[in-house]
Amino acid sequence: MRLERLKPWILCSSIALAAVTLPSCGASESMGASSGSAMTDGTDGFDGSGAGDGGDGADATDGEEPPPPEDEQAATLPGPAAGDSHVFISSARLDAVVRIDGASLELDLLEVGLDPTSIATFGSGDDLGVVVTNTGSEDISVISKAEADAEPAIATFDAGAAVNRLAVSPDSRSAVAWYAPSAGEPIDIGSLQEVRVVRLEAGKLAVFTVGVGFRPLSVSFDGDRAYVVTERGVSVIDVASLEGDAFAPPVAVSPDPLESALDREVLVARGTTAIVRRPAADEVRLIDLTTQEATLVPTSSPPTDIDLSPDETEVVAVLRATSEVVRFGLDTPDQVTVLDMGELPAGQATMTPDGKYAVLYTSVQSKEIPDPEGGPPTIVGPRNEWLVLLDMDAGSQRVVALEKGVKAVETSADGKRAVVLHDRWMNTEVTTSASQLTADIDRAHGFSVVDIASGYAKLELTTVAPLGVLLTPDGGRGFVLLPNPETSGENALIDIDLGSFAIRSIRLGSPPVHAVQVGDRLAISQDHPSGRVTFLTLGTGKTETVTGFQLNGLIR
Repeated sequence: MRLERLKPWILCSSIALAAVTLPSCGASESMGASSGSAMTDGTDGFDGSGAGDGGDGADATDGEEPPPPEDEQAATLPGPAAGDSHVFISSARLDAVVRIDGASLELDLLEVGLDPTSIATFGSGDDLGVVVTNTGSEDISVISKAEADAEPAIATFDAGAAVNRLAVSPDSRSAVAWYAPSAGEPIDIGSLQEVRVVRLEAGKLAVFTVGVGFRPLSVSFDGDRAYVVTERGVSVIDVASLEGDAFAPPVAVSPDPLESALDREVLVARGTTAIVRRPAADEVRLIDLTTQEATLVPTSSPPTDIDLSPDETEVVAVLRATSEVVRFGLDTPDQVTVLDMGELPAGQATMTPDGKYAVLYTSVQSKEIPDPEGGPPTIVGPRNEWLVLLDMDAGSQRVVALEKGVKAVETSADGKRAVVLHDRWMNTEVTTSASQLTADIDRAHGFSVVDIASGYAKLELTTVAPLGVLLTPDGGRGFVLLPNPETSGENALIDIDLGSFAIRSIRLGSPPVHAVQVGDRLAISQDHPSGRVTFLTLGTGKTETVTGFQLNGLIR
């Protein structure tokens, strides 16, 4: 292990966070929670598993083309790893983890393997560590006491093949790494049916290879077990008893082993049950992961989204075709409540963290069908410029009118606010000055902040597409990154006060790509050839920028 202490270039500026808003119109994985979910993107595969057939459900195709699937996009931002006092950034250019002290902005390089990709922290306090996947050297590095020690110990383990995704268990005793292929990359550099289980306990560091179902999609944990959702089922790994390489045949989630995994969604609840939404099937399927028995909950049309209450006691299924929401207890699937959504065809649900509300919406826009005779186009389907706030206790609904279509929704940790990322609609007909304003709004990028209790929504238009949303754990602040792809364009961080709805813009020197909170500061990493991270002090608005660590790191 070689540690290098660098002297960065520091740019300081103190700003009062003045109310500078963007123009009003213009041309924009961390897993490891106790429940897991995955949706496929259409890659098909077969791993030979047909176990757990619980009987046939009703398919809704009947020769008809199924409706377009919902586009489920995560509104939250990916980011570097953060501890109590440091930020850790994997640098493929330096083959190292860049460690930045959030208070002094002092930088260290912690050398790991070649081309480090995914990075995550585990543990806390003096025992906080970092685990990182090194795609280029096909290994995994574990940095122990990453904050407490000036020169922390680094152990690197052979993975046998490239891995580029990580999930850390809530108890920080283990992690699972796997390979997720990306478009344009060769698919032979990583295994599509193996994961690496990393034992993280001090004195017991080890890496084991476990065969799973075809193409791992997500990993979740419950106690001593890891649940790997794959295209063909859920592989269950008893991490605590693992003593060497092994394989875990997947529990099937469909009665048809040849069924396409396109638009299938799988949630794992309590470590006991897989909740499955199958394409074009009028049902929600519950699979007991121990007995492999299936329980079917019939629905009037194919669900387009399923979600779990935060305490994992209730399932919510959204049926866009029949404008319904279906609710049932995980332990009482025979007691079903069906809510009529009227003329609003909700296709997705986002639960608030406190479980009091479900935010319902659809990401499917209207479609224009050209007239072959040259006349006006036919508009098919309603515009998606609305939310429905469903009170989970009372069962009441509140419709919130929005000015733009919905792309993704994220709710604050206290369940009081929602931030909606908008899409664009480029085909608004202009006949009057009022319709010109509507067209300008439709064609702009933007987001809205919503008060869930009252339904009040505030629109903010942006000149570029928001990259994502970061909401602070206390529910008080929200941040939206605005990376401008144009070299001369303005890059910004949008600071949202979730109490007052005040929105302020902070200019950045380079396109922002990630954000993470460390202590009382926000660290925003940016796309810069020499490396750049801006730290925003949340209490004062002061910014300090560290740059040049990539360049300095090349000097030996």
